[in-house]
Amino acid sequence: MKIRKSTPYLEATHKLKEAIQNTFVYKQKGSCPASPRKMIIACTDRRFYAGGMCDRFKGMVSAYAWAKANGYEFRISHSFPYELHDFIDCASYDWTLKQGEMSPYAADARMLYARGEGTGRRLTGYRPDGRQIHYFGNMDVVEKINATFGTEYDWGTLFRELFKPGKALQEEIGRFTPDTPYVSASFRFQHLLGDFDEKLAKKIKDAEQRDRYIRCCLDAIQEIKALNPGKMVLVASDSGTFVDEALKIDGVFAVPGQRVHIQFDTNAKSSAYLKTFLDFYLLAGAEKLYRVCAGKMYGTQFPLCASRINNRELVDLRYELD
Repeated sequence: MKIRKSTPYLEATHKLKEAIQNTFVYKQKGSCPASPRKMIIACTDRRFYAGGMCDRFKGMVSAYAWAKANGYEFRISHSFPYELHDFIDCASYDWTLKQGEMSPYAADARMLYARGEGTGRRLTGYRPDGRQIHYFGNMDVVEKINATFGTEYDWGTLFRELFKPGKALQEEIGRFTPDTPYVSASFRFQHLLGDFDEKLAKKIKDAEQRDRYIRCCLDAIQEIKALNPGKMVLVASDSGTFVDEALKIDGVFAVPGQRVHIQFDTNAKSSAYLKTFLDFYLLAGAEKLYRVCAGKMYGTQFPLCASRINNRELVDLRYELD
């Protein structure tokens, strides 16, 4: 295991980031007496890497679970690269951050940083000190919260309590959802095919090898169609090249538009971010979800999170390629 990924190293770096923020960013003099102390605020802003949309949802849902378990109010401060309310509305719980609730003073609030920390110890082990919590987390630790506090929270139920599509997103969901039941197939190439600019993977330079990836994944769609006769197949992928080929198969549909990674494409148009949310909710509406990996493709968390919203089955299909 690499040192930089070990739990002790992560926790040490997280504590250092907290100390820097709590000392030099939060105001050391003054207070805002009206700001609630028993409140945890899930934060996403320009200061720190937050990951993609699913990572952000995992962090927010986990913070909400902790709030419920500890009798805290819960809010969301999501400002980068968009305001969450641009696309998502509150469901049964109002997580909207009101003016004056979030204090910038060290006497009132403190940062709790837990990005990439999968053990959940930074959150489950936190001992309230009378200050509100500004939580920076992007991991799903709901089960660890259940184990710590004796709760039985379900991730999908928590998600549905918090979020529902905004008006514009709901209109697009209605426009693209088929009239009949459908299944989905997700393919995450990153930069392998050279058409999705992401720093986490290298382009395959050999054209014949790229074609093998495409053919293998097209065969996977045919296999999925055979397993689900008569049902349409929603294809979700970060590769426009692959989607164009997939749409040549009868019974396949996809959401058109620009494909972006929320963390890296921070200057994209609003319509591009809307497409990401639309893909996510359409996946959640599928009867069954398939996650396809071949060779060096990435095992995306996107369909996993979507499947948990309505407790749908996720099936992994794995193919070996040279």
